[in-house]
This record gives sequence, structure tokens and C-alpha cells, in this order.
Amino acid sequence: MTRSRATRFNLGVTPHIELSKLTETEKDALILALLPLVSQLEAAQKRIAALEAQVEALTRPPKTPDNSSKPPSQGQKSNRPQPGDDTPPRKPRPGVGRALHPNPDRVVDATLAACPHCRRAFPAEWQTPQQVYDRIELPPIKPDVYLHYAHAIGLERLAALMGEMFALSISEGAISNMLARARDPLLAAAAAIRETVMTSKVVCSDETSARVTGKTWWEWVFVGTLAVLHIIRPSRGKAVVRDLFGAIQPTVWVSDMLGSQRGHGADWQVCLAHLLRDARYAVECGDIAFSAAFKRLLLRAIAIGRRRDALKDATLKQYHADLDRRLDRIMAAIPIGEPGGTVRIFVCAGRPFTDQACALAKR
Repeated sequence: MTRSRATRFNLGVTPHIELSKLTETEKDALILALLPLVSQLEAAQKRIAALEAQVEALTRPPKTPDNSSKPPSQGQKSNRPQPGDDTPPRKPRPGVGRALHPNPDRVVDATLAACPHCRRAFPAEWQTPQQVYDRIELPPIKPDVYLHYAHAIGLERLAALMGEMFALSISEGAISNMLARARDPLLAAAAAIRETVMTSKVVCSDETSARVTGKTWWEWVFVGTLAVLHIIRPSRGKAVVRDLFGAIQPTVWVSDMLGSQRGHGADWQVCLAHLLRDARYAVECGDIAFSAAFKRLLLRAIAIGRRRDALKDATLKQYHADLDRRLDRIMAAIPIGEPGGTVRIFVCAGRPFTDQACALAKR
């Protein structure tokens, strides 16, 4: 005989409560009993939101120089493939080799004059060919040296470089005197470049870190219509631009979203290259609602800009109006995720297609 025993499990199901049958006292008691659960629910919701933010941050793709404003020096470089990593080793096959050259430069008959063991004379007629092969020798190497640039070459190394590369014997003192004589002409050329950049109606600016005597300084670049000016300063603040331009204010200032780059021109435009990298990162994070469409718009604007010299003023204005209409439609989309929202904030803060920048693009 088999006996079955039924077991009742308490699954924690909240029983149905008919509020209409409860008295006022019972309702008050029920509310007081549920108040601790409300606070626990609020705490749980905050905890869930924090965990979701952490999961989103951990699952985002890494920022690289291609999709963000990180400098190329901080980019992760892939390992160079080594021979044999992907290709399996070739199996040896007997009887297969390179064909002999029909016209060798020299033919050498390797014969023995004497036996290597007993030192007895070994006539040539007693010897028969055992192997014939080509010995390929490398021609004399004559390197072509191309000097690009180097950072912080000392006078001693510079003197050695002149002697080794150009057979020019020059002392460190002579090099120092040459640099001293070149100082004034170089300063005059730098002043002319500065004057050209400061009189430009459109100025594009950016900055990057530079090491000076073991400390981090900043290399500022100012791109004008006809010249480019580089200066290195210990600061990244607005004072660098103010000291350089003074009361001069370009018509349009193009830069990234850094605070020290803003407020120096009558009109300000966000750099399209910076926006494009940020949009790429937002798309990689999953923002297909706003950033994907905005990325396509930026690529369209850049393509138009590359051929703007061949466009008429009326055509350029039409393109400008079309870009603005497309941008208004894109701004109505709701970004997905924090990176997409950041890009949208950047676009709201600085209109990427300003009237002044488009009007002065061809000048």
C-alpha cells in the first residue's frame, strides 16, 4: 500500500483584502503596517537604478582616439602579428626547391686538395659532383637616411649627428652660436605668423599636453585662414588666449566644448571633428535614435565643406538651410543612454552650423 502525503507550501502570496469590509481602525493598522514596505521599496528602487547605471558604464565600449577626444598617444595599439601566428608551418616536401639561376655572376667548383682525415693528396679527377646549388648574397647596403624631427636633442648629440650623417665636424659652441644668430629671424617669422592668425576672421583652436623639463605644459594651436600658430604655455586656462589676442575678437571661434576655449569670438561654433568622435562613441554605446542620425548629418556637412571652394555663395546658403532643417528634425529624437544625451547637450550648447561660419567659409 502506498500512502501519499500532501504538503502545503507557503509561497508568500499576498491574500486578497476586501477594503470595503475593513473598519477604520483596521484600515489605519493596515496603512501603518505597509509604511515600512514603502521606504524599503524606495530604497530598493534607488539601489536598482544605481546598479543599472554601473552595468551600463561597465558594458560601454572603451573610448579611443577614433570615437572620443582622447589623444592618439593614449590609444591602445594592437600587437604586431608574428610569423607563424596564423599560418600553419609548411610541411617539407622532398625534391622541391628553387630552380638554379641560368646566368650566375660566378661559378665556384668546391673541390678538395687533400683528404681531411689523412691529409693525402686527392686528385680532382677522383671527385664527382655531389650537389649543385645557388648561394644568394645580399648586395652592399646603402641606407637612405631621412631626418624628420626629434624632441630635445642636446648639443652633444646634435654634433655627433652632424658628424655621423653628413661628415660635418662641428663643435657644440658653433651650434650654440648658430642658434643664437637664428633667434631674431625666427622670432620675426613667429611674429608675422601671429599677426596673420590674429587678423583672421575665423580661428580654429585646440590644445594638447606637452612635456617641458619634466612637467606637463600645454601646446596651443591656432589655425587662421593663411597661417597656423603653435605656442606652448604652462596653463590650459582662458588667460593664454587673452594674453595672445588681447582685445582682438575673431568673427567666428571654432573649438571643442572646453570652457577655456569659449567666449573669444563674436560667434562660437563647436568643432565638427570633436562632435563626430563623440557621436561615434554614443552610437557604439547603442544610441541609434539620436546619435546615429546626427553622425550621418555631420558626415554630410564635412563632405560639403571639402568642396565648398567650388560652390557658389547661393548654393552654400541653400546647403546651410538644409543642414539646419535636418538638424531640427534630429533634435526632436530622444537619445538612448548617457553618451547620446551628452552629445545632444553639446549640440544644444553650440550650434554646429552657424551663420557666420558658413558665410566666412570661402573667405
